[in-house]
Amino acid sequence: MIDLLATLLLLGSTDPTDIFDMLDTDGGGEISVDEFCDQILKCVTSDRPMELERIMKLCKDLPRMRDAINMKVLKKNHLDLIAEEVAVKTIEFMQNPKAAAIAKHKKDKRDAKQK
Repeated sequence: MIDLLATLLLLGSTDPTDIFDMLDTDGGGEISVDEFCDQILKCVTSDRPMELERIMKLCKDLPRMRDAINMKVLKKNHLDLIAEEVAVKTIEFMQNPKAAAIAKHKKDKRDAKQK
């Protein structure tokens, strides 16, 4: 069945992921019966090569992929800022002459609560 689909879609690949991506035209992560039938019919009757269809689909997906990358970069930058802030606060705390006494007091309080 996979070989038949690959041949119909002219993918040159029998990788099920490639076939799924080509059939999932709306990018919803599922293929409905109608979507499946429409794509197979389009493959059989289209004058355009399926490789062109794949390129067009990838181009349509570019804004979504860009947004996902931007979101990951923003999250990483936010985490970097938090890590930097924690490092600065740690250094400030450790340079405080009373830091050891404060840390010991907090630890003793925690230990007392656990008992």
